[in-house]
Amino acid sequence: MATYKVTYDVEQDRRRIGFALTGYELGRLHREELDRQILDTIKNPEVKPSNLDL
Repeated sequence: MATYKVTYDVEQDRRRIGFALTGYELGRLHREELDRQILDTIKNPEVKPSNLDL
């Protein structure tokens, strides 16, 4: 899941809409899974790199 901040600004005849990504939950979950797989591989050298879901 990601969180976006939306801004809307009006200056005279110009209007601006801005978007900013402020939440990185999905990226954090992917990083944790990658770290877990790397640690599992270090503990079990029989795991081949091609078996990793990176």
